[in-house]
Amino acid sequence: MKVIFLDVDGVLNNRKSLALGQATDPPVHPPGPLGMVFTVDPDCVALLRKIVEEMDLKIVLSSTWRHHPHAFQTAMDWCGWETVPFIGRTPRTAQKVHGHYERGSEIQEWLEQHPEVTQYCIIDDDTYDIYQLDRLVHTEHEVGLTEAHIKEIRELMK
Repeated sequence: MKVIFLDVDGVLNNRKSLALGQATDPPVHPPGPLGMVFTVDPDCVALLRKIVEEMDLKIVLSSTWRHHPHAFQTAMDWCGWETVPFIGRTPRTAQKVHGHYERGSEIQEWLEQHPEVTQYCIIDDDTYDIYQLDRLVHTEHEVGLTEAHIKEIRELMK
């Protein structure tokens, strides 16, 4: 099984989508109770969907969104992706480092509990707490997921 450890903020959204919110037409976040907190950019979501479906990848949320999987699914539904292969979320068991939980340790713990994983990559805009840098596709918070990142994912997961 091939898995993507997915951060959302800075990957499926970006500074532009966070700033614009409902001011755009169409809006760049799901309407209703999710509001601005759970903003996504449909273009970034479409790119993720493209690579996930092309390579039969599964998604594990490593984002703070993992505490709100219903919001993640609602945002994906809003973007037209109703059958997201979401299979889990990383645990919140790591020690805090510089005031943050160590995402790399949480990913490693999840992997140890799932020996069926044959390949994985991490898509994140932060690197300070990830030590699996050889498996990281590093996005920029300003832009989010791009075609260049999709090429990187293909290379890592082939």
